Amino acid sequence: MVKRGRPKGAGMTVIGLPKKRMKKCGPVAFRLRSPTEKETTMLGWFVDPNVAEKVIRDDVLVEEHEVETRPERIPRNCLDENLSIHAIRKYFTFDAWLIVEENLKILKERNVWLCATCHRDFQE
Repeated sequence: MVKRGRPKGAGMTVIGLPKKRMKKCGPVAFRLRSPTEKETTMLGWFVDPNVAEKVIRDDVLVEEHEVETRPERIPRNCLDENLSIHAIRKYFTFDAWLIVEENLKILKERNVWLCATCHRDFQE
């Protein structure tokens, strides 16, 4: 008789206990994350990550003084055409959102890609 399938003891350890299954862990694509995770990440680009978590958790608005005003400190990820940056508009006051839009406009005009390690322009 031909044996088929998994051997009888394949799911057991040497002493007869069931083997632990390894969970798949690793990076998750941005588009597969939950909306709250996406919004927290996008807020973290423009404000301090602690402020971003507080804003989402406590339903407070980001004030003008909490927004990053230096465009070179904002990651270029925010320029990705597949992102909906306007989804985080609801977390900002009017003046704070104007600063964010101004920073985005400056980043689009510059369109300079910097090296992740040395922070120099690739064209140099």
